[in-house]
Amino acid sequence: MLSLKNVRVLITGMGGAAGIGVYRGLLETGVTLFCGDMDPLAAGLYFVEPEYRCLLPRGDAPGYAEALLRMCRSTGIDIVIPTVDAELIPLASQKDDFLSAGVRLMTSEAQALRGVLDKWKLVRHLHSNVPCPETAVFYGRGELAQDHQRVVVKPRCGSGGRDIFAGPYADVPHTIPKDGSFIVQEYLPGEEFSVDVLLDRDSKVLSAVPRERLKVDSGIAVTCRSVKDPELIELASRAAQVSGLRYAVNVQMRRDGMGRPKLLEVNPRFPGSIALTIASGVNMPLLALRGLLNLDGCKSVEFQERILIRYLEERVVSHEDFQKMHRVPNATLAKPSDETFAPA
Repeated sequence: MLSLKNVRVLITGMGGAAGIGVYRGLLETGVTLFCGDMDPLAAGLYFVEPEYRCLLPRGDAPGYAEALLRMCRSTGIDIVIPTVDAELIPLASQKDDFLSAGVRLMTSEAQALRGVLDKWKLVRHLHSNVPCPETAVFYGRGELAQDHQRVVVKPRCGSGGRDIFAGPYADVPHTIPKDGSFIVQEYLPGEEFSVDVLLDRDSKVLSAVPRERLKVDSGIAVTCRSVKDPELIELASRAAQVSGLRYAVNVQMRRDGMGRPKLLEVNPRFPGSIALTIASGVNMPLLALRGLLNLDGCKSVEFQERILIRYLEERVVSHEDFQKMHRVPNATLAKPSDETFAPA
């Protein structure tokens, strides 16, 4: 059995808040951390020395999983923690290949991932277990049964608050596709919450930390606070568990006009505001890692209410250090057969 002292962990998506949050959660644990991203300008790559930086292809690129597995073999990676939605299903679909090479993936099973990353499938699957807003596939013909003054139209698959419209149905932009790739939902006017749920390898809930999203920019909460709300904890835990997910899960909810929380989406990965959950006393990256390795200590954890205010932070590097990343072939454009997916 592995111990944390000799574990080599690769965190992907180090250009985003989720990857950086996971990195900070594991920084003082004794594990050897590798940082990966498809962009050589990703700030998180420069948290580690050049030999621990990995340029990766896009998560939706053909051959992504195979390329990542080759890189893990060449660098002796033991654990991969993906933090980008596009990577999850390609990696989970080849979990057995990674296990055969001695590499463990911190991700749920592919079938469970498909059921939550498509927001239409998510609502159809969970509506009998968790309150959901009225939802239909968008074809531009007034699909909702009730006449809501405002609606939300968004992609069935997507993240980061992109391509979302909120307003009167008559004002939905003509540029939004009517091919079944978007959904339309009733608009929920109340407070928005994001609940981080920790599950073990058997989908048993160990902890749930609700966060009220006080200020949001491009889908990321820049100001939020953790709150002890039993109703949110129970609903989010049920959503994550019924979905058959494992490890870290982020459940987003919003209150309707009557103050009742309803499900918005389920993100089967670490969220961008995981830093607040860690600061509240639940180090989910560490607890999930211990659970993945079947180490003791992965137990239920209580949390304290805290407030997070996000701000810009600079990372200053030398010209020589910066140029090292730019001498690496462009991994995002390389073919799956190329051997360019390696540490910088």
